[in-house]
Amino acid sequence: MSLISVNKKETNLYELKIGIDADKFNAAISRVYAKQVKNITVPGFRAGKAPRAIIEKMYGKGVFYDDALNALLPGALDEAVKEAGIDPVDRPEIDIETLEEDKDLVLTATVTVRPEVELGEYKGVSA
Repeated sequence: MSLISVNKKETNLYELKIGIDADKFNAAISRVYAKQVKNITVPGFRAGKAPRAIIEKMYGKGVFYDDALNALLPGALDEAVKEAGIDPVDRPEIDIETLEEDKDLVLTATVTVRPEVELGEYKGVSA
């Protein structure tokens, strides 16, 4: 997981471009498959014994992508925020740029941070 770029969009909005290695994403897909295979029934196979290729053929190639992304995203986002040196105050908006099994996963997170405050001249002001 790596931070690709940091762009300041407004005074308190940052756009982080995050990359996740293809190997880590494939490993997460394998973990999700091992966890979910018990709940998937495929005709001709005992419960929990269907091969991953058959399940992906029946339900589509990306059947495990959402759960794998949900497993990887919090850690990747925490690392990117620490690397960028910002302090978010809200949940980020996530846009997925590339999401394919054997390619690096690229995300764009829009993060809200505390606004920068500049104090004016306040000494000598009478109340």
